[in-house]
Amino acid sequence: MASSRPTAHDIRAAAETHDEIAPEYQDAVVASFLDRIDGHIAARVDERLARTPGTKVARKPADQTRRIVLRSVLAGSVISGIPLSIFVIAMSRQLNDGAGGGGGWIAGLALLWILIIVGNFAWAGWYRRPPD
Repeated sequence: MASSRPTAHDIRAAAETHDEIAPEYQDAVVASFLDRIDGHIAARVDERLARTPGTKVARKPADQTRRIVLRSVLAGSVISGIPLSIFVIAMSRQLNDGAGGGGGWIAGLALLWILIIVGNFAWAGWYRRPPD
């Protein structure tokens, strides 16, 4: 971000420098000046948003990406957990057909969903950890 507001002198100096230097450096001078202007504009916008009651400052793209990834993993776990539940129930009933009983599928189903939930929490904790 820019430390001070660009002045008319800054604009003139950038224009004069642009004309005085070799052509291969002219783009760098323009880019540097535009970065400074962009930083100043962004600071002013943030300042105005902070002063305006009821407005929310946009989240960082990284926060939005994390939120989307976490929701996608959760949705994928639930979507994959449904057919896995059907499989656990079918296998438990098939294995318990000759043995009597029949409540083994409840334990298998509970174990499956506990593993899915624990896995999601572990993954979310790992994913939210800031990079070193």
